[in-house]
Amino acid sequence: MADRSGVGRGVGPGSATSGGKGRGKGSRGRRPPPNARPMSPEHELAALLKRTEVLTSGSSYCRQLCLTCIRDKAKISGHVLEELYLFLKDKLRKHPQVDLSSPQEYSQIRSFIDERLTGSQSGQLIPLVLDWLVHEAESTMVQARVSKLVEGGNEGGAVPGLNDWEEYMSEEYGAPYFYNKKTGSSQWEVPLLYSNHNGLSRVVTHLKSKFTDAAYYTSDW
Repeated sequence: MADRSGVGRGVGPGSATSGGKGRGKGSRGRRPPPNARPMSPEHELAALLKRTEVLTSGSSYCRQLCLTCIRDKAKISGHVLEELYLFLKDKLRKHPQVDLSSPQEYSQIRSFIDERLTGSQSGQLIPLVLDWLVHEAESTMVQARVSKLVEGGNEGGAVPGLNDWEEYMSEEYGAPYFYNKKTGSSQWEVPLLYSNHNGLSRVVTHLKSKFTDAAYYTSDW
């Protein structure tokens, strides 16, 4: 993803010089006091608007990976990618009302994909498409929350962990990463807080595992 100004600089998660923590230089990692007040609507809105920028960048990056895959690796037409994108987007939209981890749902998903891709192609492309879609779903949920706050509603409060993540730039790899100041953990992937909260991330991770090359040929549901 592109370099973004205004972020701290560090070495990145899991690198030899970071000790696996990936903390930006100067970050304190302070834990909030036990009696910390809930985030105000104004602070939540500011945090959500910042996340919108990050998610837009992340979604564009995932889309570009898909396009690179169909052009250079899987050799798939853009028309097939569009069909897969729309089909899987419709499936994910039904969560959590529909249990996408059920054998019946998985059978429908796999049949649709098998009609269009070989096992090797699906193993390369489907996890990328799912990453793209979960970023878009997260962005949609963030935008819905922003709209509610702008309209004056605050039911339910902020999603857990919204204020815990900070973005830094890795000097070693020249890429952004995300540091959780509450837990001390760090990761390259954009934290998908709403998707984690409602279980969508778990479903996507499960589906991705079924369409990697090894899982596709050896695993049953």
